[in-house]
Amino acid sequence: RHALRVQLSLYHDYSEDLQIKDGETKTVSAAMKPSFGSLEVSSTPEEGADVHIDGKSAGKTPYSNNRQPSGKYVLRVTKALFNDVEEEITVSDGMPTKRSVTLGNNFGELIISAPENTILLNGRQVGTGSYTARLSPGKYTVRAERNQLYLPDEKEVFLAIGEKKEVTLGAKPRLGSISVYVEPVDARDAEIFVNNESKGKAPVVVPLMIGTYSMLARKANFLDKSESVAIRENEQQKLTLTLVTY
Repeated sequence: RHALRVQLSLYHDYSEDLQIKDGETKTVSAAMKPSFGSLEVSSTPEEGADVHIDGKSAGKTPYSNNRQPSGKYVLRVTKALFNDVEEEITVSDGMPTKRSVTLGNNFGELIISAPENTILLNGRQVGTGSYTARLSPGKYTVRAERNQLYLPDEKEVFLAIGEKKEVTLGAKPRLGSISVYVEPVDARDAEIFVNNESKGKAPVVVPLMIGTYSMLARKANFLDKSESVAIRENEQQKLTLTLVTY
């Protein structure tokens, strides 16, 4: 008399008592019963969440394992900017176990419009012209920059869970101005050009971005008079151009 035992991973052991007579050949068919089931995990409103089983990473949703060992497990599903979900599950022999997990969002949406500007979020460059992102709730500093001719535009933004906030930014030009007069009296209404662009007749006040400009006065029967002028921020300058006749 003999005790037969057959073992195979993921199957229950097969046991049978055998009695073999002298010279006998005996064939045994061992019907192995699975000690596993199938496990499927999905997530809403988005897939791509991390699946952890008993604290170990198993993959991402939609997750499927057709040979999950039978037993009780702690299932945890996580995804950045969503609340974690944890529950106990039981996988039974030969049976499917399916879980659809609903992830609660833990973010707001920030939309920044800043045409022709570089966009910074908390001091880090994140885009040009426009930027959209899901962010954890909290306070953020958003900033739009151009070149040295513009003043940056900066705001503090408070973002709540589920909130969609739109912010418009734009760097402001750094300005000065110049008042242009022309002498003599006969030429006082001369046409004024700034970098070859007409700005009207003198006397005239011309707001300009900081920088160096060519100022020119033109009047019939007088010689043109030009002069280079440096415009400084927040300063109102005065320029008098004297024309002479032919």
